[in-house]
Amino acid sequence: MINWEAVAAVSTAFTGLVILVTAVAAIRELRDAAENTRLTRAQLEHLRSATQFEGALAVFAELDSPAQVEARRFVQFDLPKRLADPDFRREVEMIGAADETKHPELTVLRCFERIGSYVSKGFVEPEITYLVASGRTSTMWLLLEDVVAIHRSVGGNPWVNFENLYRATHKWMTDQGMRAADLEARIRASRSRPDA
Repeated sequence: MINWEAVAAVSTAFTGLVILVTAVAAIRELRDAAENTRLTRAQLEHLRSATQFEGALAVFAELDSPAQVEARRFVQFDLPKRLADPDFRREVEMIGAADETKHPELTVLRCFERIGSYVSKGFVEPEITYLVASGRTSTMWLLLEDVVAIHRSVGGNPWVNFENLYRATHKWMTDQGMRAADLEARIRASRSRPDA
């Protein structure tokens, strides 16, 4: 019998690996190209843009993967109730040692942490990320704040790249005239309702 959860977890991990390998290869290409003085500045910029486009496609493929869609559904609809369970909360404190099949919130956190890292390192153009994933980024960060707080109470400062991605996305949305503060208020209100 096929364990679909295991297949989804392997698929998500493989996608992350592909994105990382693509980004590393792109950096090497850019460094090699920069050393080659025969390439013009315009050619280097074109190579950089093409590489970032490939990275963005890989990121968005991961965001739209069935594993990510299902994990975000869990975060949005099931996580608030599950956090009321003391056993579940104790497992949340285990951070990376928790069973990801029982804690799909980890799948979401890891995905957005990677994306935040890629944006901060310049592997993916921030503007494209904000344009395509601003709603998902903002919604997931706000819905996962309690989990992040639990993780940080245990020690360290995990999920910094995700947090930075959220903050930059929020600023971008505001700069674009979107009502990011209204979205934030609605999500926070939905988290505080007992029936949420």
